[in-house]
Amino acid sequence: MNNSIKHVIFDWDGTIQDTISNIVAAWQGASTELSLAPLSAVQIKSMIGLSLHAGIGKVEPNLSEAGIEAFIECYRKHYFALEAQPSPLYRAIPELMEQLRTQGQTLTVGTGKGRQGLDRTLASSGISQHFSATRTACETASKPSPLMVQTLCEQVGIAPAQTMMVGDAYFDMAMARNAGAVGVGVSYGAGTIEELQRAQPLAIIGEPLALLNLL
Repeated sequence: MNNSIKHVIFDWDGTIQDTISNIVAAWQGASTELSLAPLSAVQIKSMIGLSLHAGIGKVEPNLSEAGIEAFIECYRKHYFALEAQPSPLYRAIPELMEQLRTQGQTLTVGTGKGRQGLDRTLASSGISQHFSATRTACETASKPSPLMVQTLCEQVGIAPAQTMMVGDAYFDMAMARNAGAVGVGVSYGAGTIEELQRAQPLAIIGEPLALLNLL
């Protein structure tokens, strides 16, 4: 139990919502349409958590700024088409949010998604009422910069030392560490346990309700 935690930041993709297969398909579809080198599902999953701009820049370092923006728009077209029927939330996520709010936790979202994508998915999620604030990479900086955590903490008035970041990627855990927050990894998303462990999280959980044992 960690009674000092008053604020829990959740990553979205691979932590709250099971969007991983659609992210992979949209990335591969955009790459094919723009005649870019194809990436495997494993390669794409390793970048989930980064902003799209940072991710495509990492694998296509010679792509111009205009080329990066073209990829982002093409990816979004493919992704929004795939998400016309929204991906499901992970099992027990609504129950987890209810219990955390009942315990007095302040809940926020810190994600590599763009604002348009996050607002769209929040509107259909059925759990948007639980979150006091949200931040996307385009509004702050891509993970693992601590800026996303810092700005969320400032908005809700709770220090990073009293904040827990929950996510499925190495970048989530590294961001938490860089900000002075507690990191908790989830093993059911895109990242592997080995990748999560590299950032030395407090714990790695295998299902959402296990988070309650840490608070």
